[in-house]
Amino acid sequence: MKKQIFIFVFGIIPLFLEAQELNKTKIDERSQMEVLTGLCNRDGLKSDLFKSYFEPEYQSYQINNLIIDSLRKSIKNTDLSIVIVMGTWCGDSQEQIPRFYKIIDTLGFSESNITLYCVDSRPSKSRF
Repeated sequence: MKKQIFIFVFGIIPLFLEAQELNKTKIDERSQMEVLTGLCNRDGLKSDLFKSYFEPEYQSYQINNLIIDSLRKSIKNTDLSIVIVMGTWCGDSQEQIPRFYKIIDTLGFSESNITLYCVDSRPSKSRF
């Protein structure tokens, strides 16, 4: 049993070490475009590579104040944390993530409670 735990622990350490690099980019095999991968933040989305869609979408999105008021009441006094998995190559992500950030900015929601992971366009293979 100890041997299995030892192997497991040393097997996942490289995943944590790689995940620490923020806003890492690579060339996506399918799209042949540079994409963000791994742990990211808004700065990565606003970088030169991706700001062409982030900024215009963020600026043009119109906030619905009735919905914002309802959301504000719902999240008040909660320990809400949000995990987002997105692809910078994905049209839906390019549209929705800037809108999401505008909503959280309007709400005053702490960005420290948001974890953003970017993925490439490879189909995932279940390991189970």
